Amino acid sequence: MRQNHPLSDAPLTLSEFLSASHLHVATSSADVRFVDNILSGQRFSRKIAVTTSHWLTLPFVLVKTDLISVVSEKMASTPLFSGLQRIELRFEAQPVSWNLYWHKRDENNAAHLWLREQIYRVCRVI
Repeated sequence: MRQNHPLSDAPLTLSEFLSASHLHVATSSADVRFVDNILSGQRFSRKIAVTTSHWLTLPFVLVKTDLISVVSEKMASTPLFSGLQRIELRFEAQPVSWNLYWHKRDENNAAHLWLREQIYRVCRVI
């Protein structure tokens, strides 16, 4: 959430979290995040106000709005998110799974294969 967000003064309650307007990242209409799975298991749901298809848009939208979003601790600690207020979740989160997609025409492209290997190598250690 942005600095000076109305919910940034005190620990965020579950009720406040659920009633806040959320910025959601979804790469497809079937994309459900871990937090939604946890909440649905407890018969709760959050209020998704805006959906974007890319993680890099999050800080630019959050800093200008009263929306909140859930991101990994690693992502939240990057310089891109430095202007935002961080609040930890009050429930245990499962490890996040990431997928890398490419067009089938690039399957055997040497440059593309090299890039995928580099991404895999870096992501394996973070």
